[in-house]
Amino acid sequence: MLDISREQELIDFLNKILSDIGEIKSFLVGRDLHRWTFRYDEDSWNIKVEINKRENQYTQYEFKKIEGIQVQCQTAQSMVTNKLLALSNRWYGRDLYDTHFFLTQGYVFDEKIIEDRANKSSKELIKHIISEIPKHYTSNNILHQLGAVLTNKQKARAKAHLVDKTIEQLTLYLETH
Repeated sequence: MLDISREQELIDFLNKILSDIGEIKSFLVGRDLHRWTFRYDEDSWNIKVEINKRENQYTQYEFKKIEGIQVQCQTAQSMVTNKLLALSNRWYGRDLYDTHFFLTQGYVFDEKIIEDRANKSSKELIKHIISEIPKHYTSNNILHQLGAVLTNKQKARAKAHLVDKTIEQLTLYLETH
């Protein structure tokens, strides 16, 4: 959790690190989240770096070494679970794509995080998501905030199959967990 008394120090530290190794494209200071959009050079993809100030007692963190610097990051299980929760709230194509990817890789959701943040069991949340996906995604909007990182072949596949395949994966998850 962010030590609020050192918040500006951390912002300055990240600004320096990101500026030293690449280009900061944008920076947003928010009540619950600070976000940098960054890239190493003009040929690189944009990368989001975030400081999340929301308190969640069940989200787990671990230290990872990135560019030679120890950085505290969410564990894979926490990240996957929070991605599922994002999918249930904002319906962005990238959340659908990421959720599909994580499910195909065999990741498991953290029940405690879901119950704490959604006030539902994972089964209730997943059933809700399955019922809502067709209402929020069409071939016209599925690439919103996602299309820039996909090849033309991947875009065509996402438009044709991502909704059905994600629903299949979520249904399989319900049956096996």
